[in-house]
Amino acid sequence: MCIHSLFRRVRFRLQSFRFILVHFSKYHNIILCTALTIVLMQCLLYSQETDEGYIIDQRTQWVAMITSPELIQLFIDEFYLFEEKITKIEVIDANNNGFSRGDLIRTYPSEMIYFLDDPSEKLQSEMDRWRFQANFNVTLENSQTPDLLENIPVQKAQYAIVASFLRGVMRNYKNYPLKAWVERNDSTMTFEMWGYSDTDLEYVPIPPSGYDFIIVHKTIKDTLYIPE
Repeated sequence: MCIHSLFRRVRFRLQSFRFILVHFSKYHNIILCTALTIVLMQCLLYSQETDEGYIIDQRTQWVAMITSPELIQLFIDEFYLFEEKITKIEVIDANNNGFSRGDLIRTYPSEMIYFLDDPSEKLQSEMDRWRFQANFNVTLENSQTPDLLENIPVQKAQYAIVASFLRGVMRNYKNYPLKAWVERNDSTMTFEMWGYSDTDLEYVPIPPSGYDFIIVHKTIKDTLYIPE
């Protein structure tokens, strides 16, 4: 059974019995979500055991961090988040199509996971306003060169960073694809690189720039004695 079919069946049962569960105990939603997580894990393990191979990859996801008491209460009321205390909520755009049905909710400090299922028109209207906007984003054709990027007259510092990275890739890796992720804060820098072929990765030293040389001037001095 595929994961999507399993989710549809579980979601239907959740919708059918949600009203009854809420009136039995405030802990039923937590127990039910835990059960769904276990079912998901079992389904994933099953697919890995039966398939001949699988790929583990990573990708960036939009995450909305909610700290407003009013918004937190709205989520509590809509999705029956019966916990003793919720100080923050994360909404994870699991489908990569904006915040909507089918995404995930994580509550803090418990770090419980819930499904974002059938949001009301009011909540969906609020989530439609949430958009991630990168400070700088560019997609380049492989024909672009670092020199061309460094000569772009706008956002010169940003393009210079891209050019430096591209120059290193072009010099040391001649194949495709290659994936990378970088994060820098006030104390550390994290750089991850994956999805490339180890056999095509070869270190090539930085070539001389034409200005990396030393000029040595030598002055010959001699003393000439003229007899009287």
